[in-house]
Amino acid sequence: MNSNVQITVEENEPLLDRPIKKLSPFTICIPVFFHVLFLTMCVGVLQQWMLLYLCRYIPAVPDTDGVGYAFKHTFLAGIFNTFPILQTSPNWDQCRVDPDIQALAAQWSMVLQIFSGIPALISVPIYGYLSDRYGRKPILLISMISSVITVTTLYCISLFNLGLWLLILTNFISGCMGSYFIMIGTTLAYFSDTTEPHERSKSFIFGEAAFFAGFAFGPLLGGFGARNLPNGPQDVFLITLILDLFVVLYTIVFLPESLNHLKNNQNHDQTVTDTDVDEKPSNSSILTLTSQILSQTKELFVKASISRTFLLLLAIVLCLPLATSSKSLFFFYVSFKFGWDSQDEGQYGFFTSICVITCMLIVYPILLRVFEKHISTTKGKIKFDLNLIRVGLSFSTITTLIQALASKGLYFYFTTPLIGFATLISPNLKSLLSNSVESKSQGLLFSSISFLEQLLGIVCVIFYSNLWKWTLKIHFENLFFFIAVFIFMTALTISCFTKSTDLNSWIEKVKLENGSFDYEEEIVVMEP
Repeated sequence: MNSNVQITVEENEPLLDRPIKKLSPFTICIPVFFHVLFLTMCVGVLQQWMLLYLCRYIPAVPDTDGVGYAFKHTFLAGIFNTFPILQTSPNWDQCRVDPDIQALAAQWSMVLQIFSGIPALISVPIYGYLSDRYGRKPILLISMISSVITVTTLYCISLFNLGLWLLILTNFISGCMGSYFIMIGTTLAYFSDTTEPHERSKSFIFGEAAFFAGFAFGPLLGGFGARNLPNGPQDVFLITLILDLFVVLYTIVFLPESLNHLKNNQNHDQTVTDTDVDEKPSNSSILTLTSQILSQTKELFVKASISRTFLLLLAIVLCLPLATSSKSLFFFYVSFKFGWDSQDEGQYGFFTSICVITCMLIVYPILLRVFEKHISTTKGKIKFDLNLIRVGLSFSTITTLIQALASKGLYFYFTTPLIGFATLISPNLKSLLSNSVESKSQGLLFSSISFLEQLLGIVCVIFYSNLWKWTLKIHFENLFFFIAVFIFMTALTISCFTKSTDLNSWIEKVKLENGSFDYEEEIVVMEP
């Protein structure tokens, strides 16, 4: 046998058509978990800090026509340091029960969300568009850096006794940088890049679990620090700032880009033509870019709206922020009625998040195992997801009604298991919507949804803030709970009209157009 056989291989021809190693969708969970963990340390603390900050201008003994009265009845009081500080260490029990301070704090919460929400309406779709062109990682970093800027401002205001106008400026900058919403959309797009369509429900739920794991411990740690550290909330802001900077550094160094991985796993020689890859908008004006984004967004939704069930699912998605925006009053309500501070809210948030994580990581996989035969097909999986959404909406209605009628803060803890299951609504909804559009439009889809959620959030925060001020006067503080119950019931009614057969037909059509495939099915072992 001749061993000197020469093999000629052309320079541009690969020896073996080897599949590229899959990138795990959970790679992004590490920086997202820690970022959410450190960021949520400031959530409950921020609202408590706001009440205490405003209360410093109120005298310890209530007055009717003095400086404290003038401060409480000044439009957007606290924006500048034009009033003398009357209490260097205000009493929490006094501040939380003052209706004027409660209404003023809710008004400030409204203003800050408006100044971050309005620019986010423009920036979020743009960042979603850019994430489909330049990658998920740089857009995620922009969102993280915006949070770092916000926490830095909070620390500086607390340390140097500055006016709240700085917080307005910072929230505007944060909105221009995409705020928290673009982080959610980018994370979901990262999951879409690294999973097959039939796996997205599972990966989205595990991704949501990473978010809620951060929510479980963040408010608890922040509340503990606010109650026990020497400078209270100020020290919490400093610790959050330092830790979040490490998360940003980790993301820069260790997080791989998923969009490049997606392109490498697709056979570009066969599937990508000049019309498939949009030209990068170099040297184009912001108006041209915005016009291009709006055009593609319109095309995306017009195409997907052929499916009636797609529109119904989108309606449910938009009902959720209408209902959950009422939770912006949660801390003000429980502090006013039950005397909770940020640590009490953190403890409640901890138990709620534990139930959420349990449902996502234990209950949901068990359900998948139990109904394995029924969800082996695309049609069966869609029907399974729709039923989960209906059950989750039913639980949301029940829990919100219980909270509205609760006479003790302890009763809120009884609702946490139902809340845990109800969190399965969002990832299943977004998974169904994700499977209804092409892979190259995932970033645009989720940024568009974030845009709509942000728009509704701005409207709701204005509504609920003024509602809170009015209900404090008529002693009907739990009215916002009943409004949320009505909205959840509306979403539940809409879900009853969704048809799995209609959505299945559309998703199968998208799969054919998209050329989606399973990695395992496409790997071909080549014999030498």
